[in-house]
Amino acid sequence: RRTAARASPLGSVRNLSAAFLPGVPRHLDDIVKRERLDDEPPERVSAIWQMQHEEQAGLAGATVSAEEHDLIIERGRESPLFVFPVYREGGHFMLLSQFAPKERMFVMTFLDDYKRNPALAPPWLSVLLFDELLTSKGIALLRAEADVDRIQKAETSHLLSLVRLYYGTS
Repeated sequence: RRTAARASPLGSVRNLSAAFLPGVPRHLDDIVKRERLDDEPPERVSAIWQMQHEEQAGLAGATVSAEEHDLIIERGRESPLFVFPVYREGGHFMLLSQFAPKERMFVMTFLDDYKRNPALAPPWLSVLLFDELLTSKGIALLRAEADVDRIQKAETSHLLSLVRLYYGTS
């Protein structure tokens, strides 16, 4: 059976699940070999990015326009704290999201942990915004990275969608 990194049509995505931790800032070069994406049109880059994140536990990916990217950044600066309710069978729990503009990242933690001690509240999920392709392709890449012991795959994808909905739509 081939791994997702080997199955990539461009061989452009590095091992996506190796050594990622929610809340750790990173650059696109940490994840992909950008030179392999340079000759690809934006639609193909988007398809590759999406495909590479589909089967990886703890990860979700999306591609956004330059306008949506800029709106997410702008609104993240305006409203850096947000509470996301996450439904899970039998009820729900709350994640507090904090936007770090310098790192271009939203970091989410369990609200009750944050209330007890903000300094010790572990990250449960982060959403990273990669703007390296804005000039050349007119797109930005988003990546949600979750602690797989705390957040399920569907919840990871849903939270990425909610960040886009609440921060990136007019």
